[in-house]
Amino acid sequence: ASLATFELSMEALVNANIHANATFLYEEGDTPFEMDTANIHFTNHQNIRASAGQFYLPFGSFYSQQVNDTLALEIAESRNTAIMVGFMQSGFNADVYVFANDEGKLNQAGLHMAYSNSAFTVDADYINNILNSSSFSALIEESTSTDFITEQDDTSAISLHVTTKVAGIALNAEYLALDKLSDDSHELKITASQVEAAYHFTITTFALAYQQTQDAALLGLPEQRLSASAAFDVLNNTNLAFEIWHDEDYDTSHAGSGNSSDNFVIKAAVEF
Repeated sequence: ASLATFELSMEALVNANIHANATFLYEEGDTPFEMDTANIHFTNHQNIRASAGQFYLPFGSFYSQQVNDTLALEIAESRNTAIMVGFMQSGFNADVYVFANDEGKLNQAGLHMAYSNSAFTVDADYINNILNSSSFSALIEESTSTDFITEQDDTSAISLHVTTKVAGIALNAEYLALDKLSDDSHELKITASQVEAAYHFTITTFALAYQQTQDAALLGLPEQRLSASAAFDVLNNTNLAFEIWHDEDYDTSHAGSGNSSDNFVIKAAVEF
């Protein structure tokens, strides 16, 4: 058993156009209690918005009804110091941002676009250097100066995401692809994809998901994952969720173990 997530958020309305918020996060065995995000937001209450500070970049949706994070999130989630400007109009919204690299220089950039109506939502994202993501930053920090990953230049990535509902079943799919990582002896084309179907009735949600990656063994991720979950609203603001999943690792010729595993997790959550 472990305390998976404790999150404390604070928000202040500075004036009619500006508000600020800060979030503290603790994850047992993973993240010490720390300032997770802190930023200032501006809106003209019509179609312009802006943000500045430390926050999770709007690259990738990573949406899932499962207890575990998606494999795409494990690859690409990025928290950085950034400046972002956005535009909203008739179901369409777009954000462009610049963010800091490991040296603190605001010389990285990304673009998020989305369109939503009553039938579906589509998101498309681009980032010019995914090697600033949490997973790659940790991998680079653990690597030596001669390791393959430390020799890479800025590596761009794209993400596509769509959600819709058919006959009461919510469907969501996401695809993530990185530009090639390569040198004289390596060439990796890292991708991750996910499809998920969820059905909600009264206080219960059932969901089934399939995920697949390519060339992601260096990040410790499986090649395939099939998972099923059930979540119940047991009391007001109180949720109990279960997930069972089956992982297939990469074979030994692709830097994996060739093994498979079956896993089960229970999560109790309260929000207030």
